[in-house]
Amino acid sequence: KSPQLYMLIAVIVVITAACGVQQQQPSMLGIYGYDAGGISRMLSVQTAVLALGKIGQGILYGRLGVRRGGCFMLVLFAAAFWILAVPALAWPGLMVMALGLGIYTTLLPLVTRQVFGTREYAAIWGILATCGSVGTIVANPIWGSICDLTGSYTIAMLVFPVLLLLAAWALNQLLKDMR
Repeated sequence: KSPQLYMLIAVIVVITAACGVQQQQPSMLGIYGYDAGGISRMLSVQTAVLALGKIGQGILYGRLGVRRGGCFMLVLFAAAFWILAVPALAWPGLMVMALGLGIYTTLLPLVTRQVFGTREYAAIWGILATCGSVGTIVANPIWGSICDLTGSYTIAMLVFPVLLLLAAWALNQLLKDMR
């Protein structure tokens, strides 16, 4: 029950809400004009990039530290949304987004350990992981409703990156005094 816990909860909810876009990608790519085979290939390659990207994130956090590396990854994730908002840039947008989608399982546990230490880690991460589910539960109806109302995901693709940049700022503040 600390300000750091509440700030990290907010960061996690925003990140997992943004990750909800992955579940909307088949629909979005269909709107962009891709057929089922093309969508399947794109999402398969995205999954491979996601897996390799997690290894890259480990290297990045080891070299730059959790604070700088994490903020970089959140800015990159935000940029992926803006890239993916342009139908002609779907392929590169999906690949950049794949790098950001790994944040939940790579960055956030490291931040939790760095802020709260190892003694209380299991209990605190259990709470935080549950909050991540809230982000996903809330976001998918929002993503879908935006598409239903406007006929596209463009508004969401332009708004969610702003929330991710706010999450990067919050993460920076959270880890500012940490070593």
